[in-house]
Amino acid sequence: MSTILAHHPTESARHDDLPKDVEAEAALLGAILLDSNQFDAASNITPTDFYHLPHTAIFTAMLRLRREGTPLDIVTLRGELDRGGKLDECGGVDALVALGASVPDPTNAPYYRQKVKRAAIQRQIIDASARLNHAIRMGANPDAASSDLKAALEAMQAEKADDLIPVDATTLVENFPELRPIIIEGTLRETETCNVIASSKVGKTYLALDLALSVATGRRWLGKQVKQGAVLYIDCELHPDTLAKRIHAVALARGIYGGEFSETMDVLSLRGRLRNLFELRSFFAGITKGKYAVIILDALYRLIPAGIDENSNADMTRIYNTIDNYGEKTGAAFIVVHHASKGNQSQKSVTDTGAGAGAISRAADSHLILRPHEEDDAVVIESVARSFPPSPATCLRWTYPTWSVDDSLDPERLNTESRRKPKTTPPPAWTPERFAREFITAAPSEIKLILAKARQAGLKKSEAEGLLKLAEGEGRAVFLPRIKATDPQLVKAK
Repeated sequence: MSTILAHHPTESARHDDLPKDVEAEAALLGAILLDSNQFDAASNITPTDFYHLPHTAIFTAMLRLRREGTPLDIVTLRGELDRGGKLDECGGVDALVALGASVPDPTNAPYYRQKVKRAAIQRQIIDASARLNHAIRMGANPDAASSDLKAALEAMQAEKADDLIPVDATTLVENFPELRPIIIEGTLRETETCNVIASSKVGKTYLALDLALSVATGRRWLGKQVKQGAVLYIDCELHPDTLAKRIHAVALARGIYGGEFSETMDVLSLRGRLRNLFELRSFFAGITKGKYAVIILDALYRLIPAGIDENSNADMTRIYNTIDNYGEKTGAAFIVVHHASKGNQSQKSVTDTGAGAGAISRAADSHLILRPHEEDDAVVIESVARSFPPSPATCLRWTYPTWSVDDSLDPERLNTESRRKPKTTPPPAWTPERFAREFITAAPSEIKLILAKARQAGLKKSEAEGLLKLAEGEGRAVFLPRIKATDPQLVKAK
């Protein structure tokens, strides 16, 4: 389409690898030429948004005609270009005719505009980045380039919001006649997000590794049917050797051998080289869509960027929007391992169990929690899911290194006691009065017996001797006279 237009001589000086969509530019101009009402679709387009310089000249002429109130058609456009000395540079009348003839439907103008605008913003980002880099290297003031880069990035973010185009309900129903395929029975579907919540050191990682191996090999997980698929396990807490030992232990306990998951389970250990969730954007962008059925993030708190508040609904909604975006781009369901809130969990609802903002549970498609059972080494597992009917609570029994369903336990018998140790009141400080009250009696006693009792109570010998002398000085103890020099020294309360 664009080859009909003459190639401006100065355009050859630009880099050929810059983002551009010359065909979309021509289609947008053709749509406006056929239907001037489509100017509204190009309301935020400027002449400099066009990469092909003849297109810049044509759009500039169109804008002049619009400002002057002159009807736009091929005749008026030809005249405006001719007056400005641009008609030949744009390929003449034949090129203008070709613009209109090549557009199948002028109402597609919003789509063409979007492609033109995004390519233009991408070029602005590249240009501002290059100028910023140059300014920094040359020791020049980088403020202008930095401001331009920020503005371009904000423009790109705003442009993405223009994707929000409503569709009628009938079309929606026709386009999505079925729910997404199931990965874990009653729990998870393709590209959905599932939280796994439990208190610290309960065994969340072992549970998640068991789940990963079940998906990688197609085995049942906690009695649930599982669709086999490749898994990526992103661990942020363990050293690689510790993680390897746990994978090996869980696999052996389940009777799974390395050859069964060597090509279906990948691991990324971030301990010591941590990246936050936003910094992993390019990593996820490099994953071929459909390569993984499930991606597990263990644990969420380690992936939260600086400045993001776990207790802020707005911040955590942004986090889960990012995870949703990664899910759509990779085609994978995401399982997010997260810690429970502090204190006793037995009286809380399922969705209130996770630590932090309520958006954490509400943003996920499934929310799975583990709460302590009243029996040791047992938990109650419960879940809620948007796309599945409610499922009953189940009890799990811990036998290193795995959790297994134990139907002999009653899921109603949650541990109602806090795991925190009760606070103890420290004993009062030692004073001469307390020393005399606890160790000196009305009946005379030998000093060595009094000091021995004091040492049994935790006092050092020097502390006991000092307190005894102070008690004597305060009149709380009386040293009885000795008849013979070899007689033991006796002390009694006054």
